[in-house]
Amino acid sequence: GLDDEFDKELRRKTLTGLKKLIETSLDVEVVDLIGSDRWEHNPNRKTYGTTSEIKGTSAYLVPTYVFKQDKVYPYVGLIFGMEKVDVGGSETKTTDYGVRGGVKVKVGESGLLNIGVEYIKSKDKDTDVKTNTINLALGFSIYL
Repeated sequence: GLDDEFDKELRRKTLTGLKKLIETSLDVEVVDLIGSDRWEHNPNRKTYGTTSEIKGTSAYLVPTYVFKQDKVYPYVGLIFGMEKVDVGGSETKTTDYGVRGGVKVKVGESGLLNIGVEYIKSKDKDTDVKTNTINLALGFSIYL
């Protein structure tokens, strides 16, 4: 019926969006790691690997309100947190805040497909460097 068509279209669009997000993220990561665009050689780079150890710790408080409806449950929330990342002895500490929203779609008797987006602003405590991040959130929950 109509619900099946909606579910199929939602899944297709979600997977297409997730694929594009992953590809774009990988392109950005390649530029960050090797200092050149995809398929371009960087003559200043002598190695193409890393031996640095990466360690990270984060803590977030994410109060969220879920709008109770029949099969689809929209939600909105706030994000507050702190993060510490150590890359080869170079430590970065950030304060993070943002918003999130999405829907939880009922699947079967005790499952939820969770689809959402998050926008997070981070500020490095030592250097005042600010970053903006948009995350696509996709998950599945089972409740009893």
